[in-house]
Amino acid sequence: MAVALASPSAGACRAIAPALDAIAAARQGKLAVYKLHVDEHPELSAAFRIRSIPALRVFQGGQIVKEFGGAMSRQALEQQLAEFLQ
Repeated sequence: MAVALASPSAGACRAIAPALDAIAAARQGKLAVYKLHVDEHPELSAAFRIRSIPALRVFQGGQIVKEFGGAMSRQALEQQLAEFLQ
């Protein structure tokens, strides 16, 4: 499973990035985190329907299987990802 975080340089994205990275580190092999600079890659932003940030997309088998966003705590992130981390 992979999670993409849009605009890692934006304030709200920077705020949740450490929690997302910690979740990935705790679950090595089950989760990969990729960060997309939406301003540098507007074509990908459009393709992934990113309208606001932070925007997170969960991918499995190359397909988006979940979309969510907003600033949230590590606990809230883990709840959003729980179904994929079992």
